[in-house]
Amino acid sequence: MEDKGYYLRTEGSNREVEHKKGMPPTKGGKRPLPLGGKGKGKRPPGQTTKSSSSRKKSGARRGKKQQRWDLYIHRTLRQVYKRGTLSKAAVRVLSSFIEDMYGKIQAEAVHVACINNVKTLTAREIQTSARLLLPPELAKHAMSEGTKAVAKYNASREEAYSKVL
Repeated sequence: MEDKGYYLRTEGSNREVEHKKGMPPTKGGKRPLPLGGKGKGKRPPGQTTKSSSSRKKSGARRGKKQQRWDLYIHRTLRQVYKRGTLSKAAVRVLSSFIEDMYGKIQAEAVHVACINNVKTLTAREIQTSARLLLPPELAKHAMSEGTKAVAKYNASREEAYSKVL
């Protein structure tokens, strides 16, 4: 009896993809190990790792740490309006908006780099993508703030380099 694999039809695509393994992938994308496979052996009783014992005490497993923009949102609000406050829901919405724009600018910068046959993203690609995505007035402010930030970074880098020599 020959194992022919199985066919997986992806959403939005009419093509069928044949997988060589007999078992379909799980939700996480990894196939379960076949019985008698090359998986890790069982530990002798009483022998546990430090992380597994501390995980049991602390509860659920920690996921990937997300970038939090809350601190920067509050700092910016203080610069603009001293007595201004924001609710947690408003901060969450702003944080989500920032994360979304960050992703869009990043994707557009990669696209600009591909068009120019460049493999490294620099401030120039980020500036171009921001100019393409943002409205003109907002893009002007973004350009000035970005230029200021890059100049500050380069100055601190040169200062650190001169201390080394």
